[in-house]
Formats: sequence, C-alpha cells, structure tokens
Amino acid sequence: MSTKTLSVLIFIVGISGAMAQSSKGTTEETTETQREYTRILLIPYNPMMHLSDADQDIGEFSELNGKQVRAAFRAGIMSHVGERLSKIYPTTSLLETSTSDYDLDMVYSWINYRMDTVFSVTHPMNDDTLQKKKSFFSKLHVAKAKEIHDLKFMNVTLHRVSLLTRLGEKYDADLFVFLNQFEIVTNYSDCMDLAMKIYRRQLKLHYSVFDITGKEVWGDVAVVDFPSNSNDIREIMEMNFPKIADYIGKTIPQKKAAVPENLTEAKEYK
Repeated sequence: MSTKTLSVLIFIVGISGAMAQSSKGTTEETTETQREYTRILLIPYNPMMHLSDADQDIGEFSELNGKQVRAAFRAGIMSHVGERLSKIYPTTSLLETSTSDYDLDMVYSWINYRMDTVFSVTHPMNDDTLQKKKSFFSKLHVAKAKEIHDLKFMNVTLHRVSLLTRLGEKYDADLFVFLNQFEIVTNYSDCMDLAMKIYRRQLKLHYSVFDITGKEVWGDVAVVDFPSNSNDIREIMEMNFPKIADYIGKTIPQKKAAVPENLTEAKEYK
C-alpha cells in the first residue's frame, strides 16, 4: 500500500469518527433537551432534619412550643414550594396525601444523607449551552452563590431506585423534589445593629431533584437572610418562604413552550 493511499484511508477514518461523535453528541443533547415531565411529587424533609438556633426566640414571641414551631415551618415551606412548583407541572405533596405517613416512613428508611457540592458547580454549563437554554444559572449566578450561598448542601442518596418507581406508579409522578434539610442559623459575627444587638440570620432549605430513573437532575441549597429581631413566625414565613420557593422553582426543568403550527397561531403566539 502506497503512502498516499494510507494517508487517504487515515483521513476517511478520522472524518467518520468525527461524524459519529458529532452525531452522538447531537442525539444526547436532543434527548436531554426534549425530555419532558408530567407530574412532580414533593417530599417533605424528615422532622429530624430541622436544625435551628432560633426556635426558642420565635416560639416565645409567637406563643408556640418547640414542636409547634417545627410543624408550622415544615407545613409552611411545603405549601409555598408546592404552590410554586404547581405553576410548572401538576404537583402532589406527600405531606397532604391520605397515605402520607406510610409512604414517608418508607422514603425516610430508603434514603441516606450526605454533604455534597451544589449541582451548578459540579455541572457548569458552557457559554453556548447557557445561551441556547437561557438557563437561570449563569456564570454570574454561580459567582454570586460562592459569595453568599453554601457551595455544599445536604443531599440524599437512594438505597434503591425502585423507591422512585413505586412512588411514581402510585402518584403518577416522574419528577421528585426532596426537601432534605431546613436550617435557621444566627450569625453572631455579623451584627446588623450593634446598639440593638440585631444579628443576621440565614434560613436555608437543602433540596434534591430526581427523575423517575433515579438520575439526580439538580441539588442545591436555597438561602435567604433576615434579622434576628424578626421572631413572628407568620412574618418570617410570609417574607422568606416565597423567595425560597421561587429559587427552587427556577431550578426545575421547565416545560417547553408550545410551538405554533401555522402563521395565524404564530402571530398570536408573539
């Protein structure tokens, strides 16, 4: 075989390989882009995963005992997050179903917890993807997260993927949002008003998003700040829970907009 013939063969093989890789990448991207979901199952955090150094002050001001404070926060955050998610897909709250106690016991016995790096940091998007998907998570957002949010969050791991299969069949869901841990932390090194001894508090909600196959779609911690002299539990929930819910909502895979089929619809669509 001549040197010229060998060079031609190498060139053809190289072109074929490049085309195969390009085709594979396009297929994978298309599959990921076209994936749509039908219903979300929202799973509340285990009451044991409520961590707060402010419950006593909040309880005394709001005339509630510790158990009532924890229950109010848990029900409140589920209500706000559920309402926000229902604007994207129909959403079922596992806190409100008739068999929730049984199913929650099953969920909590089939999951483990571990600290993990937030999804937006471990899966950075390139500029083309960001532009194409118009993602909420830009480089600016990640930079901001490094400044004011945790880079670590409390994640869950599944003992068995069949857990999601069982829940999916029962509740007709294919996207699962786990609320993993609720925190209120007072930062005594950050004094907002020295004379009044008012410190900055952070309210954190750690969460994970899985699809029906057991793939983790997202994982993060939503964080809001509020002052330590805010101890009215209703005010805390009304002022901060919508922000937490909105943050989570923006990280859920969004439903694609309907594409107009004809010129008349296209004009109306615009």
